[in-house]
Amino acid sequence: MNAPVGLRVAILSAALAAATSFAVPAPAQALAGPPDAPARLTVDPAGTAADSDGDGLTDGFEQLYGLDPVAADSDGDGLLDPAVDLDNDGLSNLAEQSFGTNPLRRDTDHDGTIDGLGDANGDGIVDWTQQDRRPVPSRLTPSLANANSDYICYRPGVGSTGKCVGDATGTTRIVIYGDSHAGQWIPALDRYAKEHHWRLGSLAKSGCPSVHVDVSSDATYNAACRKWRKTSEQNLRASPPDLVIITNYSHYGPTPDRWRDGLKAVIAAVAPTEVMVLADTPLFPHRVPKCLDNHPNNMGACEVPRSIGIRAKHDSLEAAVAKASGHATFASMNPWVCPYMLCPVIVSHLLLWRDDHHITVTYSRQMAEALGALLPARLPR
Repeated sequence: MNAPVGLRVAILSAALAAATSFAVPAPAQALAGPPDAPARLTVDPAGTAADSDGDGLTDGFEQLYGLDPVAADSDGDGLLDPAVDLDNDGLSNLAEQSFGTNPLRRDTDHDGTIDGLGDANGDGIVDWTQQDRRPVPSRLTPSLANANSDYICYRPGVGSTGKCVGDATGTTRIVIYGDSHAGQWIPALDRYAKEHHWRLGSLAKSGCPSVHVDVSSDATYNAACRKWRKTSEQNLRASPPDLVIITNYSHYGPTPDRWRDGLKAVIAAVAPTEVMVLADTPLFPHRVPKCLDNHPNNMGACEVPRSIGIRAKHDSLEAAVAKASGHATFASMNPWVCPYMLCPVIVSHLLLWRDDHHITVTYSRQMAEALGALLPARLPR
């Protein structure tokens, strides 16, 4: 954060170029806005215009661009309208409103530069890097003090509690299997499973990935993880669910070749049950709640560029292993977690991160519909 402005802009512009070259599918969103909308809108910096749904977007902006002014999530996928990047130019809807650019037109002023790389406010800094330079909302949910306090489904440092089982009477059964990064998605799956009458099983143990790799220099620790994996996989084979979701923290340190072999091993260990490999979520260089506490007037100081937060090569490796297995698929929630050129820390009034790499329980539940939509279509809804 102390680098000269010119150098910082150059670095972040390079990050944007790298992120743009990596195709990340955008969350579904209606594009009902008129194609001939004005090139630039009147900016409302004081926030005095009507905002019926309280999402930060004015009613006029939402009506003009085909969003619902009385629903903060127009398409119901869990990603609130202000964080959606409709035209994939690196700016969220809220940023487009703030800068007066068109959220349906990548290059609003037709100058040959996409809006995210432009400088609409003329301050010498590219817009995408400063689009979340605003205060932490007073009604933040959960609060910074309570970011890590919901232990119903998963207890940090331990593992899944067994208390979140979806619909216990459901005939369709899915299981999520992995470390704490599997644990962070249990609240989302629990909510979705209840709504669709599925049973949910969770095999999540802190610090022990389901991928067959050793992650510690402590032989006793590694042996305990191997024992847990063996027992978990025996149980999955003895009572096969309809789907196993495998997801893990990806920064332990094993080489790509070892991770590849370990992922092949776990997919084979639960065969012939169908597997969905779910991409890892971003890693921040700081604990987000603490960073926000230190930067109450600039939440953008706590964000990370999408090109850095999303590990494209690791995702490609996992996707290739899943495809080659013949009974696994690969999916990612990162288009919803990092929906524009930054991985946001707050969307509207919702806090995304409880530390430097785990989603809050609140935001996990918020993402239930989006995660559920990624699951195989053959599962009954």
